[in-house]
Amino acid sequence: MELHKNLLEEIRAEQGLRMESMKKYYPFFEIVSHDLKQFQNGKYKSIDIGYVLMAVLRMLIEENNFNNTGVTYTDYLNFVIPFLESEFALDCTPEEYAQLAGYVFDKIKNDGKPFSYEFYDPEEKIRKVARVWLMKSHFQEGNIYYYITESGIEFYLNTKEFKEESKISIQQLLLEKMIRTQNFKGGREIVKRICNEVLKLKMQKREVLQVLVHDLKNGLSLYREFFQESVCWFDEEHDLFMKNTRLIAGAMSMLSPVDQIKNKEEIFLLDSELKRAMAMHSELLSECMDLRRKVDSMVEQGTLNAIRPVVYFRQFLETALAKDDVEQLKLLAEPLFQAKKKKMFDLKRLDEMLALRRGMDEEREEIESEEEADYVYDDELEEQRISSNYRILVRELFAMLKKTDCFTLREWNEQLEVRYGQKIFANGDYYSFLVNMCQKHEIVIRDAVRHPATNFEAVLKQYFEIEGTEEELQMDFCLETLTDEEPVTFLECFSVTNIRVERMNGDDRADAGNRD
Repeated sequence: MELHKNLLEEIRAEQGLRMESMKKYYPFFEIVSHDLKQFQNGKYKSIDIGYVLMAVLRMLIEENNFNNTGVTYTDYLNFVIPFLESEFALDCTPEEYAQLAGYVFDKIKNDGKPFSYEFYDPEEKIRKVARVWLMKSHFQEGNIYYYITESGIEFYLNTKEFKEESKISIQQLLLEKMIRTQNFKGGREIVKRICNEVLKLKMQKREVLQVLVHDLKNGLSLYREFFQESVCWFDEEHDLFMKNTRLIAGAMSMLSPVDQIKNKEEIFLLDSELKRAMAMHSELLSECMDLRRKVDSMVEQGTLNAIRPVVYFRQFLETALAKDDVEQLKLLAEPLFQAKKKKMFDLKRLDEMLALRRGMDEEREEIESEEEADYVYDDELEEQRISSNYRILVRELFAMLKKTDCFTLREWNEQLEVRYGQKIFANGDYYSFLVNMCQKHEIVIRDAVRHPATNFEAVLKQYFEIEGTEEELQMDFCLETLTDEEPVTFLECFSVTNIRVERMNGDDRADAGNRD
């Protein structure tokens, strides 16, 4: 049972990360599921739309990343139509080719919306939404230009097993894309991934050293594999580091004065993160060179041990029995009768002891366990902020109901202004909270918490799961719009009329339950 418990904890902890990693593959299967059998009565069903998608992504990478240009819809047609003609040998007119290319293009860009799917995160006990774009568009100088996203690049690269490529180099290509598209915040996430890859290589280097100490043969095999898959790419990785450093240095000059002020801090943070990654990469290189020296020493010592004379007594005895010659035992017995009682000391060892200075002995390496960092994405931060703000507003709502059984929105605003200042009226979460609160005119707290039917009741349920009290469970209330009052402030113009909140008595509560 303990084994099953540990296994379940591992599955639960990794599920959210695995689903987030899977999202880059989701658009491909979504596009492929819309095959061409239904288009034009199946006239083009022989076309593999997945093959066309891969070709378009490769074209976008070539133009966006290597030629540093955007792709117009005309450029897309000039590429796709000859591709369809050569690969599938269709008997179509130019107009039919253009119509087919347009259909495929609409599926790839998904009408400008992200490909999204829901999944359950067992660690947080909530359902999450993963969103991903393969391409995005920008309007510039009277034309619409299309660019492949970092998710599109990552998907295209990961569909091939890059055993002969460096994962750090692949992340560096994504970082270059981020910098060129001025997505500096996303670039910081890529640099963190690079740091994690460096930490993995450090841990792998330590594992190789541990195996070498106990098993030289298997250790040498792991050592060669480690150098072949990682260390041999250090020069290429260093060149990419320097290239991205130059791009960051020139990023400020490419921005407009307004964008310079807006992105100055993000560029500084990205530059600091990249310098930290370069320092870690240099440390890894030094450690690998030290590993090479240690391996050479171990191999030399192992070779000496291999050629050292060794007597296998069982084999010697079997040989003597086979020859039926007792004289063979003389070779074993004579050394025992010629033992030297006077011990000898090698003078070379004495010279080494006299020349040895304090501090020359090798220091022990402390191995610390290093864990990968967890990342919180922007949409998750948004959800956390909204949830936190809603709980504060529910708490203030109940605090107001404890003071008075009936109050208007204007009175509550005055109370909130005293506690939080005018800044609360610039918070969009406050207005969305009011919209959700007005979904029903009568709120029976206990029923709402037990069976939430609206967004506001779901907020109430979450509040009572964390900090709600038994006294607040009795504070049922109703909402009334005051059409006879003239709105004075912008907040009172919200929802056209002012709002009054009033606690319900027992009879009102029963009537509300019957209506529900």
